[in-house]
Amino acid sequence: MKCFKLFALSCALTALCAASASASITYVDASAANTVAVSTGAVLSAATVSTSTNAVDGLWRSRAFGNGGTIYASSEAGAEDCLRLATSAASLADGTYDVYAYFWSPIDDNQYWKLRAGLTNSTSDLALAGSTYNVVNNSGYYVVPDISATKVASSSITGTTVTNVDASGNIMDTGNRYLLQAYLGQSIVSGGTLTVYVDDYVATNVNARTWYDGIGYSVAVPEPSTIALLCLGGLALAFRARRK
Repeated sequence: MKCFKLFALSCALTALCAASASASITYVDASAANTVAVSTGAVLSAATVSTSTNAVDGLWRSRAFGNGGTIYASSEAGAEDCLRLATSAASLADGTYDVYAYFWSPIDDNQYWKLRAGLTNSTSDLALAGSTYNVVNNSGYYVVPDISATKVASSSITGTTVTNVDASGNIMDTGNRYLLQAYLGQSIVSGGTLTVYVDDYVATNVNARTWYDGIGYSVAVPEPSTIALLCLGGLALAFRARRK
């Protein structure tokens, strides 16, 4: 009987640890050091990134804001179709990871900022991530997103540098712009590098611009309910073997 109790306790502790581990996300800020233009493979430079204010030139704008002090912005002054980017996280242990992309958006019914992102360099448009907090089809720029992006609790992530939070602990600036998190799925890392592909949303209205900040990852672990079921199965087998 003692061994059964120890086995059950071990299963419970394993499930609790899994729940804790799944909540730990590491943020990786997009920068010239880890982000390239996919079409050329070249690091971000004056050929793909502009510092001009209110320019409509088809170049990502390096803007002082967000985590790490810089974001990459598109369609701030008019419709732009900037080059697709790839941001990588290096020196990861091989294994399976849950992967996220991060961007900023106001939370109101008059603006709806978006980001395209994915784990593969699709020949078609990447999945569209947008906030479900913005629900009004104002001026025709609300589009139902492929991925519902959510606010980011500061307690759920490490590596971010923005310290301002709302009353619920969600990361935001001093205005109404929030850091939003889009879950992209799981990726198997082999060789230590994880790569996420991102693109802008070609907006017809500056209220649907893109402010891209970075990516994130966490070690993928089984759901606690799955572990509990496995443990129950193990207990049943052990009980059956003991009766024999």
